[in-house]
Amino acid sequence: MGYFLTILSFFFNTLIQGVAVHLVLSLAGIIFLGMPTVLKASLYALAIAEKSGISPEVSFFIAILVSLLVGLLFALLYTRVSPDSFAVLGMASMLALDALVKSMDKVTNGVLGISGIVRPGWMPDLMMVGIVSVIVGLICLFFELILLQTPFGRKMRGFKEDEITLQSMGINTKKLSRFVIIISSLFLSIAGSLFLWRIQFLDANFGGVPALVFLLTLGILALKPRIRFVVLGSAVVTFLPEILRFFQFPSSLMGYIRDLLYALFLILLIHQLHKHFIPSRRTI
Repeated sequence: MGYFLTILSFFFNTLIQGVAVHLVLSLAGIIFLGMPTVLKASLYALAIAEKSGISPEVSFFIAILVSLLVGLLFALLYTRVSPDSFAVLGMASMLALDALVKSMDKVTNGVLGISGIVRPGWMPDLMMVGIVSVIVGLICLFFELILLQTPFGRKMRGFKEDEITLQSMGINTKKLSRFVIIISSLFLSIAGSLFLWRIQFLDANFGGVPALVFLLTLGILALKPRIRFVVLGSAVVTFLPEILRFFQFPSSLMGYIRDLLYALFLILLIHQLHKHFIPSRRTI
């Protein structure tokens, strides 16, 4: 039962991250490589707040606030630098935050990470964590479903196809891109908080390139503007590594093999779908 609940909560946690990546990367076409930075910053905000004696519920809102602030910073950068520079800054932010976290021993406990994360009183066991993950995951999925049917959803897809055409129609594309980055950061923080409450330990090595590969895999699998592709992508990255359990790999190698599998899978996807990354330009 514990294994089933773990997989269930992990799937819906991945689904929330899939919604975030689907909005910013798959639909808007923004190469937001700073997603692991947003996720890690919000997780440390939650963990440090709880270790300071703040209740889990208030710590959650602190984590949300931190993710929104970091997302706002990236949103401002996106409208002030070139897309290539924005991608480089996103990668650099992962290295910078990782170095900062590991060097601030008194605050973050350095390379040892932070253990003993406390769940809210109404979430005492894995059963309740799974139920909450399912409810929140479905709410996030329903939110995106509604968003895609609105004029904003159409503008977001148009932003990926031709930003200049949107500007000629009087649409402020800077505000549009900023909102997409910020709302994606919010979803990442929600997913990260549920994940942290489930395992109750924050590893200092969490995030970085492995998390980026995981998120990019989600974004590429859900490349089309359809909710079912978000669900499909989440199912693939959740259950594909479980196949490895049928092989007798040493436990010390399992994590590395999973990351290698994600990386190889991502390479194959890019090779097969590279023509779809550049959308066809519409003519008027």
